[in-house]
Amino acid sequence: MSIIFSRVDGRMIHGQVAIAWTRLLSIDEIVVIDDEIAEDETQAMLLELATPAGIDLKICSVDEAVELIEEDELEGSKTMVVYRYIKDAVRMVEAGIEIGELNIGGVYFAEGKTQYNKALCLDSNDIEDLKYLKSKGVSLFYQVAPMNEKEALTKYVSF
Repeated sequence: MSIIFSRVDGRMIHGQVAIAWTRLLSIDEIVVIDDEIAEDETQAMLLELATPAGIDLKICSVDEAVELIEEDELEGSKTMVVYRYIKDAVRMVEAGIEIGELNIGGVYFAEGKTQYNKALCLDSNDIEDLKYLKSKGVSLFYQVAPMNEKEALTKYVSF
């Protein structure tokens, strides 16, 4: 198992993830970590349909993901982890899972969030979560797609 890319993206698997990132990084497995989706057969089926042929997909809760990683049960040689929410990356780190680098690539607008860039909308909880991740040594960057410039998150939010 080798997790080579971790990303927060509210849309989880879509064109930028399914095509751009997987091709660039030669991804052979995507792991979507989200408690709600792990229990929703319809949403899981939609993610399966969006996953390119030849790429394995696992959809699991945070607890299941911790177990899979701790027991080295992910199957890909180049695995991409996708979180729908920043808070789930925090929960993984709190459980003892190391995340070296985290791409913030799609945190979308909702009531109470401030828009910092096209796909970067954060509320105070998100900012606190990012501060926590940074304090635990996670390198954070903003990049919507591979063709966009990789930017330090601190360009938009100070923490």
